[in-house]
This record gives sequence, C-alpha cells and structure tokens, in this order.
Amino acid sequence: MEPELVHYGVKGMKWGVRKAASTREVYGARARLQVKQNEYASQKRTVRKTKTPKGKANQKAKLNKMKIDFLNDPDRVTASRLSTGEKVVATLFAGPVGIGAAGVASYTSRVIDARQRSGYYNK
Repeated sequence: MEPELVHYGVKGMKWGVRKAASTREVYGARARLQVKQNEYASQKRTVRKTKTPKGKANQKAKLNKMKIDFLNDPDRVTASRLSTGEKVVATLFAGPVGIGAAGVASYTSRVIDARQRSGYYNK
C-alpha cells in the first residue's frame, strides 16, 4: 500500500491564496461582530456601575481583554468587505462616488488584515 497525497482544495488555485468571501460569509461576520460590540458596550456599562476600586480594576482588565480580542478578530476583515450586491448598488446609485466608496472599503479591509498580522493591536 503506497501513501497517497489527497487534495481537497480548489483546482487551479495557488497555495496560500484564500477564496473570496461570499455574501453569506460577509453578513455572518457582520452579525458576529455586532454581538461582540454589544457585549463590549455591556461590559463598559458594568465598569461605570462598579463602585469598589478593586472591582473596577478587575472589570477594566476584562474590558481591555475584550477590546484586544475584538481588534484581532478575523471577522473584522471579512465584515469590512462589501458584498457584490453592495458594490453594484453603490455604483448604480452613487456613480463615481460609489466606485470610490468600494475602493475605500477594500483598502480598509487590507489595512485591518495587515495590522492584525503584524500584531499592531496587541500593544
């Protein structure tokens, strides 16, 4: 019995290159980020309500950890992308301005991705 190499990727796709996110993945990432933002806001209110210094310090430490986790979340990159339908609508209704907005969204997602990989948010 000879060992065999099995490949489950996309035929013809280069190694290390990821497939573009589908519309469903973009919307799912946005929903997951919204949940995390709501949890962060709730934690922030808890810090404000806490009376004792020791309790406030513990709550602030938890808040800072939540912030770092949020900034390093890979869903941020996916959620910052525009779906194909959003790009079409922006182009049709806003014309040249819509094309510019799509470019800004693309640039933003690349910046977030680069900062996450470099550890920028872990400082």
